[in-house]
Amino acid sequence: MIETESRRPSPAGWDFSALITLTEGEPDEAATLALIHRASQAQAQLEAVRMRMLHRYSRLHGDDRTARDELACVERVSTAKAGNDLRLAAALATRLPQTAAALAAGSVNYDQVSRIARATRVLSAEHAHAVDAAVFPLAAEKTARQLGEFLRWIIAKIDPRGAADRARKRRAGRRVAVEHDQDEMSWVRAYLSSEDALAIEERLDLIARSVKGAGGEVRSIGQLRADAMRDLLLGKFSSKVVTHVYVACNATTLLGLDDLPGTVRGYGPISAEKVRELGYRLKALWSGVLVDEKGYAQRLATKKYRPGALLAEFVRLRDQTCTFPVCMKPSQLSDIDHLVPFDQGGATDHRNCGPRCRCHHLAKQSGLWTVTRGVDGEDIWLSTATGASYVNRAEPLIPEVALKVAS
Repeated sequence: MIETESRRPSPAGWDFSALITLTEGEPDEAATLALIHRASQAQAQLEAVRMRMLHRYSRLHGDDRTARDELACVERVSTAKAGNDLRLAAALATRLPQTAAALAAGSVNYDQVSRIARATRVLSAEHAHAVDAAVFPLAAEKTARQLGEFLRWIIAKIDPRGAADRARKRRAGRRVAVEHDQDEMSWVRAYLSSEDALAIEERLDLIARSVKGAGGEVRSIGQLRADAMRDLLLGKFSSKVVTHVYVACNATTLLGLDDLPGTVRGYGPISAEKVRELGYRLKALWSGVLVDEKGYAQRLATKKYRPGALLAEFVRLRDQTCTFPVCMKPSQLSDIDHLVPFDQGGATDHRNCGPRCRCHHLAKQSGLWTVTRGVDGEDIWLSTATGASYVNRAEPLIPEVALKVAS
């Protein structure tokens, strides 16, 4: 889990009236960025007013279906969109008071609020209230995707039995569908368990990169991945590539002493029941992770690989994603980068190394961003253009066990 904090420049003296009447002046880059942020806050506050009015309209009208249809006509939107808005308004008014207050304050936006409402829709009112209370104030500092992962973690922690039941029902609905597109092309869509989907993704990627690395190949990685899947399914290609799914969990959960959720690297939180299912597969290898008194990861407790591979595995397990504050690129698809460059005396160890996706690795090298390490291991990204800093805070690695499950 990653907590994202930022010190954003705030526009002094600007109120809502000033924002909507702003027509003159040439503010600098930092002030313009601050005005963009303030306009987004004002937009969220207006959305909160709209949600309250939608709920009032629904209660005054009385009939949900005709209320939806008339709203769709007035707003010139589909009935599906009108129905979704009315359900969201009702959830904010009756089940999610903290989320409603945050929207009214402008600290979260419509996308974040919608994600919270969707995630809690399957919960009882009691559990929805508990999740609503647990996600704030951290929710305000997360992107929609980060918030989605955070919600899965909180829900699995608050309602472990329900999370396991819902996962079983979802798994029973696994299927493959073919959707035809234009220009003689079609989509093949598979709805699978997360560990199977991640294993398939890694296998296709490994095959594609091995073919590309052989030289003389003109196909792109994307084309090679598609061709590898086609050949594997149609029996034209046999792969002996072994893929792994990495799971972080609490040792007590693995032993059945509690039901804290675990994390699948590349997917996010999973239920305790799924943790134990993966952990006790015949091909699962267990590795301990040593943590300090605050719960922060220090090192792996075993040496099953040469030092270079061990270091890479540890920092990817520790950080889970690229360390840029709003990036969710999985750590296994990121470069292992030196915080202090090696040629400037930076050590090749867990304190100085971390996963950064290729895009943000290059952004760090470009000079547009400078990165420093905080006292608790957080990466602090400073924009050289605006002077604003954004913090990707490393949370304590509560899980104590890393599972590597072969597929």
